[in-house]
Parts: sequence; C-alpha cells; structure tokens
Amino acid sequence: MKKLSIIYLLLLAPCLLFAQENYTLQINGKNINIALDKTYQVDINGKKANVSLKQKQSLEYEHEQFKVSYPKKYSITQTKLDEGIEQIMIMNASGTGLLIQYYSIMDPSLLKPILLKEILKESISYGYKKNAKTRNRTFKSGEKISTDDVTMTYKDETNKYEIGAYSISQDEGIIILSMIMATDIDEDAIEDINTIWQSIEIKD
Repeated sequence: MKKLSIIYLLLLAPCLLFAQENYTLQINGKNINIALDKTYQVDINGKKANVSLKQKQSLEYEHEQFKVSYPKKYSITQTKLDEGIEQIMIMNASGTGLLIQYYSIMDPSLLKPILLKEILKESISYGYKKNAKTRNRTFKSGEKISTDDVTMTYKDETNKYEIGAYSISQDEGIIILSMIMATDIDEDAIEDINTIWQSIEIKD
C-alpha cells in the first residue's frame, strides 16, 4: 500500500476523543442543559419530575462488516487511513485499549507480522525484553483466530500487545491490536481488553 507508513504513525500515537459532558434535554420545546449522572427537577405539565441522564456501562460500535462492544470509560475514534483502510480506536486516557483496522480492498493477514515488528522495534532498540506466545481467540459470532501475544519488559515497566487478523473474504479483512500499557496492567485492564476481544461480531 502506498501510504502504509501512515498506519504506523497512527498506531504509535493514540488519538482520543473525550466525550462532551453537557447535554440539552428538550421538553415541550423548552431546552434544559443537563450533565451525565446528575439529577434535575423539571416541570412537566404542572408536575415536578426528577430527570437524570445515565450512560450505559457498555457501549457498542457498529460497522457494516462487524460490531464491537466496549466499557463506557473508553473513548472511540474512527479514521480513514487510506483508500480502502479504516481504523477504529477504542482507548482510555493512558493508552490502553484496542484498535481494529478494516481493509476493504485486500486481505490484511500478511500485514500482521509487519505491523507487529514496526510497533515493537523502538522498544526493542531501547532495551525492552520480548516474550511472545501464541493464543487462540473466539469472537462472539463464533469465528476463531490465532493471535500473537507479546509482553515487553524493561526494568519495572511492562507493556502487553496482542495482534490478530481475520479474513472476511479473499480481498477483505480486519487486523485487531490490543495494548495494555505499564500504568494500566492490572486485573481490570486485562478484563476490559478480554471483554472487548470477546465482544467482536463478524456480520454475515
């Protein structure tokens, strides 16, 4: 691909969107500014009513070829990297999360080792030690894939990466990459990432 380097830049530089906390509730043509998880008392047809806006614990992103769910504490962005390449990033503020790259004009399976090498090369050059293993994942829709599960350690720092590819057709597919960064490697972060992986559904 003529602009493949763009993919690398976006992989290594997380771009996050933070949700706007203020919302407008309209009742009978009257606008009321409200925030998440705060209760307001409003007048509806002469009667007082308590109103609050809650966000689901789990949110969902739906693409024409797949669906994925993620905890509400993560933010999501969608970027068009090149013609026929889209990237969806599901990240928290510390850089832990998962991204999905969708390719509509090629099967990206052969790109998986190239991307992984590009992601790890700076850490390896710095002195991080690499421990890699293979694991199997099963999507919510039943498809099974094999992934490369890599742990990078340097002194007391640890970063975890996992990458897999799924071929939707002979010229269409997705690459999935999860990252758990040093400040976030705890049971909650591992559970979040596993939950996102397991929520992926490939559409028929």
